[in-house]
Amino acid sequence: MSRVGNKFQVEAASQTLPVAPQTLPVILARAAEYARSKTLSFLAASFGRLPVPDFEDRRTVLARHNDKVVLYTLLERLCGEEQGVCDGIERSVEELNGNDDALDDFLNQQNYRLAYWKTSGQQLGIAGFSM
Repeated sequence: MSRVGNKFQVEAASQTLPVAPQTLPVILARAAEYARSKTLSFLAASFGRLPVPDFEDRRTVLARHNDKVVLYTLLERLCGEEQGVCDGIERSVEELNGNDDALDDFLNQQNYRLAYWKTSGQQLGIAGFSM
């Protein structure tokens, strides 16, 4: 798990995967405590309130995307204005990476599932798949 600019990503098996925005409160709420930033706390809660994408309703998908873009922009601006916010986020990411159980919970909330390639068929419930 790492942060590049205002984006968060997971690096696994030479792959870079995005972090679901609605899972960011795990990182940002803790960072807001470290930075003592009410604005960051608000952003953390706002990311958590983003609706789960419903791909049947185009209007909802577009509204969610626009909200997400605005939140990332505000997060980037806040990091540029308050160094303590960036430091708090880095500290929170480091803590998450250092806690195997918390990191596993975080990864299980993503929009994908990480699986070892040799056992992915079994883990994902795909029957009759072999190499």
